[in-house]
Amino acid sequence: MSTSFKLAMCQVETEEWALDANLERAIASLKQAKEDGADFAVCPECVIHAYPVAFNYDQREEHNQRVSECAEALDGPRITALKDLAKEIQLDFVLGFAEKSTDGNTYNTAALFGKSGNIENMYRKVHCRPFESTLHWGPFTPGEEFSTYTIHPGEVCTGTFICFDRERTETFTSMRHLGAEFIACPLATDTSRMDTLQPHNNEALTQALAACNETYITVVNHAGRFNGGSFLIGPDGACIHQMDDKPGVAVLDVDIEAVRKLRKEAYGWRGYGFTRNDIYQKYIPG
Repeated sequence: MSTSFKLAMCQVETEEWALDANLERAIASLKQAKEDGADFAVCPECVIHAYPVAFNYDQREEHNQRVSECAEALDGPRITALKDLAKEIQLDFVLGFAEKSTDGNTYNTAALFGKSGNIENMYRKVHCRPFESTLHWGPFTPGEEFSTYTIHPGEVCTGTFICFDRERTETFTSMRHLGAEFIACPLATDTSRMDTLQPHNNEALTQALAACNETYITVVNHAGRFNGGSFLIGPDGACIHQMDDKPGVAVLDVDIEAVRKLRKEAYGWRGYGFTRNDIYQKYIPG
């Protein structure tokens, strides 16, 4: 059985609030991914409305209202178009959008659109900064759980989280405990180049956490609205590929055997087998 699959990083060009134009570009990007032989594709965070941000507290009410108006239910026309696309082109993909839930809340969501034409998995961003979170002054209600799903070929245990989630150690640890071998991470912020040393480098943190948890992670950003730089990190923490700032699709081979080999050696260099949750829980609240 194959232990590899072809990943497409779909670095979509987006514009603030341009819902239909952004959707059209995302669809074109996914079609290109399929043409280029991808088995699985990942698009950016909140790709449909392009993730405008109200950093100014005084602008919060107008901004939050506009995000709410842009948010879409799972049976809305744009989400339905994406379900239909997945079935039409027979491609599984993860795409981020503002979700208007039946519970009345708005979530920063990334869904797995399956070849079946259904949403097969849905993740709501757990870690939201103040300008995002309803717990502070943003438009999004934070999510409350992590989960995994299987992608093919290779029967790969996969998880999703979003942007700032990747900067929390606990997110990676939770995914590792769930068995995730590969993580899809839609993004909406400027990235750093991994071939240069820069201060406040979130990408270096992502590399370290991927290595500590022996997992692949792909982080897929906007072009235009943000500076691109989407990338794939291997389970040893090395950057396998980073895109430039232009819109485009990069298709890469992901050999999941690299993860499985590391995890067979629980007491190897990374020492995951030495984990002592019985000790840690004495110091970690909750």
